[in-house]
Amino acid sequence: MVAALAVAGVFSGDNDETPNAPTTTSLSQPAQEPADEPNAAAKPRTTTVRVGGRPTAISPSVDGVWVADSFSARALLVPGEREKPVGFRLAGPAADVTATETGAYFALPEQRAVERRRPEGPGASGETIEVDGFPSVLAAADGAVYALSDRAIEAIDVDGGGVADEFRLGGFGSGLAVGEGYVWAAVDNREVVRIDPESGEVGSDSVPVPEVFAVTADDGFVWALSASDELPGSPRTRSRRPPRRGRCAARSTSRSASAQCG
Repeated sequence: MVAALAVAGVFSGDNDETPNAPTTTSLSQPAQEPADEPNAAAKPRTTTVRVGGRPTAISPSVDGVWVADSFSARALLVPGEREKPVGFRLAGPAADVTATETGAYFALPEQRAVERRRPEGPGASGETIEVDGFPSVLAAADGAVYALSDRAIEAIDVDGGGVADEFRLGGFGSGLAVGEGYVWAAVDNREVVRIDPESGEVGSDSVPVPEVFAVTADDGFVWALSASDELPGSPRTRSRRPPRRGRCAARSTSRSASAQCG
């Protein structure tokens, strides 16, 4: 079973106070099937764009969707659903991709580098930014691109095009996210930590999440993806029926939210 947890309460408090320690919120009850209503929103429309290869990562931007392939040096920019994808080759296979206003950044672990491609000419030779480790996950915010490299996070200045700072994790990182003024990382598959990007200080209020391997941040919450049945804050036994395979059970309140997917 793979489950998602919301790390709640992480941004409460005034700006001039020490932020509250993060907590995790457990699953309360299975999600209810939405009732059919006359004014219900229309179902999302789907369009298939064939890109070929073995794509493993995507990132949206105002110029389209960037696609990375960790099995080959091939990459793509999909300008739109009815436009032909623009293919190009990187210096090596890309483990991840993230897009900013200055272009798309591809993590190249074999080259120990991050390669930038600009939207106005994705097929032109890219800019290679060397890093100390083997970058595997990327995240971007506030004029910086963060590369998770083994036991450290390296901050890349998108204007200067070089590594501006490095944050040591004290363990092996597997997930990375940026949100609400912090950098978040899953460390040693056992906890989620937050880093102040200004000071580089790793907070002492890490949240234990067994078998955590990915994180994402959005509007006051950090979501941690875990492969464990032993979830923080969850009762060891419960009589509620787990969600059916392929469905999610979720709960949200003004202070917390959680979801569990079977």
